[in-house]
Amino acid sequence: MLAGLAGALATLNSMLGMAPTFTATPLLASLVPYLPILTLASPFLGAAFGILGLYTTALTIDWSGRVLGGVGNALTLRAALAWSGVPQICLSIVTLLILASSGVWQAVVPSMPAANGWAGAAASLFTPMSGVETIIWIWSFILMLQCVGEVHRFSAWRALGAFVLPGAILAAIAIVIIIAMI
Repeated sequence: MLAGLAGALATLNSMLGMAPTFTATPLLASLVPYLPILTLASPFLGAAFGILGLYTTALTIDWSGRVLGGVGNALTLRAALAWSGVPQICLSIVTLLILASSGVWQAVVPSMPAANGWAGAAASLFTPMSGVETIIWIWSFILMLQCVGEVHRFSAWRALGAFVLPGAILAAIAIVIIIAMI
């Protein structure tokens, strides 16, 4: 439930943040007519991808944690990963409330012109909210490392290794394939 909620809120906030008045990256002209449909579908797609991401991450961290001497299993890792996302969920709710109170409803009405255009979009890149988002993201990541370490019964540093190990293996495989193709 937490993974679905986190994915749904993050995707909805992302779609609402794509309003021409809020984003520095303009939407593709071909997507603008479909923005209302995409915005309405985004929580459902986000929830599905959140749950899928939770399961795949838990399986991956279960394997890499066991390689590093951990004792956790995929079920307990799913719980740890989901609960470590609670700060992100709270931030997403606050962001959604801020977006809703700032006239983001224009995002689902593509015929309305942008109120402040590129100047406002460029200025919105560096806001106090982006600093708060960064702090919450770091807090959530450290919390996730602590939770994974607790489940596997090792330190947060080894949990970081459990997160880095699959990426390092995939990067090594990619490098070997690229070298073999040359």
